[in-house]
Amino acid sequence: MGGGGEVLEVLEKILKDGDKNSKFFHVSAIIRRRKNMLMGIEEKVGEWKVGTAEVEEVVLDYFGDMFKANDNCDPDVTMDTVDRKVTEEMNSRLTKKVTSEEVKRAVFEMSADNLLAYYLC
Repeated sequence: MGGGGEVLEVLEKILKDGDKNSKFFHVSAIIRRRKNMLMGIEEKVGEWKVGTAEVEEVVLDYFGDMFKANDNCDPDVTMDTVDRKVTEEMNSRLTKKVTSEEVKRAVFEMSADNLLAYYLC
């Protein structure tokens, strides 16, 4: 029998016996957990790190370096590569001072339910 048939037999057994929380199902889960367990990790310089604290440190350093801000980054150069979506006119309307009349109109347009929810938050 080829490898594919054996896999199907194992899957059939898992489906048949697994729902009963059988010993077979639990042993299969333990084997899978052990197989997927991370025992160690190789650091940038090639040194092998073992243990939860050491692995955690390597992972945090790796992703910390990947996502930290670049000191050589010029925001103006970065912004020049981004398409502008807010026009000057839109920006001036968004940043102008709000008048007391606008606040009053906005509050009176709100329903009582919205005001109560806003007040309680």
